[in-house]
Amino acid sequence: MESLHAKDSIHTLLHTLAYAEDDLDREALLSLFLPNTPFTLDLSSHLASLPPIDSTPQQLWESAYQHLAGFTATQHMLGNILITFEGEGAGGRGAGERDGAWDLGG
Repeated sequence: MESLHAKDSIHTLLHTLAYAEDDLDREALLSLFLPNTPFTLDLSSHLASLPPIDSTPQQLWESAYQHLAGFTATQHMLGNILITFEGEGAGGRGAGERDGAWDLGG
C-alpha cells in the first residue's frame, strides 16, 4: 500500500509541475522544490541540443516564464507514466508532449 501512495504522490507532483508551467503559476512551481536547493535539470530526451544543467527552483521558474510567457496557451501533456521502485530509489518513464520519452532515473 505504501508504494501505491508513493506512486500517486509522484504522479501528482509531475502533473502539478505541468499545470504550473501551463498556468505560469510561480508559487505552484516553486512549491514543488526545496527552496534554493540545486538540482540537475536534464531535458536532453525532450530537447536533444540541451545538455543537463545544474539549476535552482527560481532559475527553473525564470527559464519557464521566459520561454512560455509569449504563448496565448500551452499544454504540457504527460502520458504512459510508469513509476518503479528498486531498493531505496524510484525511477520511471513516460511520454511527453513531443515524440521522446522522459526518464526519472532511478
